[in-house]
Formats: sequence, structure tokens, C-alpha cells
Amino acid sequence: PQVGDFQEFGRGLDVNAAGDLLLCGVRPALVGEDAWVRWLPPVSDGWTVPWVYEVANKPFEERTKDCAFIEDRIVVVGEVFGKHDEFDPWKLSRGSVVEFGTNGAKLSEAVATDEPALQSGYEAVASDDDGGYVAVGYTCDNNVTPCSPTGGVIKWFSLGGALVGEQAITTALTLWDVAASPTGEVIVAAQASKMQQGLLVQAWKPGVGDPVWTYQGAPSTLQMATGLALNLYGSIYVGGYYLDGDVLAAGVVKLHPN
Repeated sequence: PQVGDFQEFGRGLDVNAAGDLLLCGVRPALVGEDAWVRWLPPVSDGWTVPWVYEVANKPFEERTKDCAFIEDRIVVVGEVFGKHDEFDPWKLSRGSVVEFGTNGAKLSEAVATDEPALQSGYEAVASDDDGGYVAVGYTCDNNVTPCSPTGGVIKWFSLGGALVGEQAITTALTLWDVAASPTGEVIVAAQASKMQQGLLVQAWKPGVGDPVWTYQGAPSTLQMATGLALNLYGSIYVGGYYLDGDVLAAGVVKLHPN
């Protein structure tokens, strides 16, 4: 077993075909939190490296949310929190993507700008099954801290952290998970802006302005989708929770898209 420091928090996990284990998370720092990523192969000790975002020696919090093996590298996503713009103290949270080699060396980093939304963050990452990857999360266009999500977002990246596509999801507050479909779409699990049908699942292709298909849960007091997985036969399993009156329960939906 591997036991981390009691102040470390794990946020993401992945396993590749070789059996290598990937972990990522945060730990306390002098200012807020610092990010870390850990690679554990089956036959050696592996490594643990931090990721510190620095601009003009300003302090930032690196809030890791997820990580994945993508092609020949490791991708970590989350958000960087701090004073990005000295003339505007409200633009604090920005989505971040960092790539590492399997030797622990940082290969690239990409931090979102304040366009088209003032603030943002990524909650999950997955391969797009086309040589790149996709990150999903939220945007917020309010000058407040903390900034409550006002819209979902999907961003497609090529290796090297270059943004190649972006899709705003106006019917969602936050996209919590993502996976690639064998038919070429990315499937997202979301919290819809309409709470009574908040368990939202959609399939998207880059460059297409509308979802390929959409599923929303039967109405209840409150609901949201928080995770998903696909099996080898194309079935989609979506996890989340429902509040119906005074009853709060976890649930799983199995979908069979055509």
C-alpha cells in the first residue's frame, strides 16, 4: 500500500494498459494549496512531483481536480487561483492544463484567459481518442469570490496544450466528468441549470454547435450527474444523486444511445 501525508488530498486517479497508477491532488502550502502528481509503475518506486504556477513571483493556489494518461504523457487539470490581473482583483480562478512526461518533467502548461468568461476551472480530463484530449468544467462571468458557476464548458486540446476547440454549454452550470465514445463523440456528465432535471448527459463533437444527443433525468426536487463510464459495448453508466422531497439518494442511470 501507498500512504501519503495526512495533509495530502487525492483528487484524480488513472491506470494505463501497462498497469501504471497515476494519482494527483493538492497539499497545503504557504499560500493556499499546491498541486502534486504521482506516477507509480508496478515494478519501481515511481516519482512524485509538484506543479507550481508562477507569474512575476506572484503567489497562486494550484487546485488539481483530475489527471489521466494521454498518449505518451500525463495530463493534469484543475484551476489556478490568484491575482492574474493586477488591475482587476476579481479575475481569480482560471482553468489549467499541465502535461508531464513519464519521467516527471513538465512538458507544457496552459492557463485559460478571462475570455469569453471572467473565471473558469476544469473538473475532469479524458482522451478524445484522436491523439489529443478534452477538459471539461465551468465558467463564471460574475465579479465575486467565490464565483458560482454560470455555464459549462468543453475544451479540446492537442498534445502540447494547444487549444483546438471550445464549446460553451449554456444549459449546464458545471460539467463534472467526460469520456470518449467509440463513435467519435465526447460524453459529458453535468449539473444542468434547471435543478429539477439537473442530471444532464450529452454527447458532443468538436465544431458542432448542438449536442448529438441529450439525456435528462425525470423531474425531482434536485439532481445532478457527477460521473460516468463507458463499457466495451457502448453502454454508458452515469452516477449522481437525487433529492426528492426529503429523501436524498445516490443513483446510477444506464444509457444505450443509438
